[in-house]
Amino acid sequence: HLAAHRVRDLQISIAQTARRQTAQELDQVAVTLATLTAWVGHRDHQVGLFAEQLDAVGVQRDAALDVTASEFARQLSQLDADAAEQARLITADVKAGFERFCGALPDEDPKDLEAAGREVIAARIRAEVEKWRDSWETRLRQSITGLAERHQDSLAKALAGLQQAAEELLGVRLQAQLGTVELPDLGNFRYEFDPGMGWNQPLAAALRWHAPGRLARRQIINHLREELPRLVDKHLGRARSDFQSRLQTAGRELDANITAAFAHQQQALRQGLSNARSLYDRTHADQQGARQTLGAKRDELQSLLARFEELGRYPTEQHSRQMIRSLA
Repeated sequence: HLAAHRVRDLQISIAQTARRQTAQELDQVAVTLATLTAWVGHRDHQVGLFAEQLDAVGVQRDAALDVTASEFARQLSQLDADAAEQARLITADVKAGFERFCGALPDEDPKDLEAAGREVIAARIRAEVEKWRDSWETRLRQSITGLAERHQDSLAKALAGLQQAAEELLGVRLQAQLGTVELPDLGNFRYEFDPGMGWNQPLAAALRWHAPGRLARRQIINHLREELPRLVDKHLGRARSDFQSRLQTAGRELDANITAAFAHQQQALRQGLSNARSLYDRTHADQQGARQTLGAKRDELQSLLARFEELGRYPTEQHSRQMIRSLA
């Protein structure tokens, strides 16, 4: 049962990909034919207006990239500022907890006492840093999702403008579907709390443990108080560094996805205009032959696209197999 469904899913995936490619090729052929016909009929102005509309999509893409860069820079700036503020707040909170621990110190061996103090500090730092990390992870994912949705809307408007221009200026109904601005994968954040990190003074620790009773306790408490802010900065800094790295990677991926999504709407149409220019530079007889060939190819692609549309309406196994055979 599972194997049959995997085959079915693969067939549908192939058919959907073929549908997209067929639609793009049909748009390219239709634009080439319509542009060549317009030039032959001395309607250069209409082709020029369509080319301007096509260029406007590139302007919208550049604007989307600028918005993305600005938003990621803002998030990085806010991340740094919030990390500095949180370091102050977390340090104060951990200090308060440590002082409560000191107020009820058991009469233990100095070594055990220091280990217990470290455990209290580490547990509190871990809880606060992970709470901050979870908050920022949610915030960043929401920000990136919002950016992608915003650019998807911009892309939809760009395609609508192209479709209207193509129909009004060239008499062509574009078939290519809206591309998708894919979300970059932030993945799982690498930061993991290591409670032993930062306690790296074995010789000094040994000297504290072997001091006389009250002196040993006082030295241990003072040492832990001094180390506490440094440990907060260290662990919070590691979490912040991971966020910075992920944000920079996500920014590059989102830029590439935006560029690809907008290019998906432009490439076939630009190629269509380019092909028309090449054909227009030929002799009149060659132009006539090219127009006949393009017309036949357009009709063939329209027929094939209609069969793929039928598959979308009636996604049965029989239709799926028919579409695969059509591809072959």
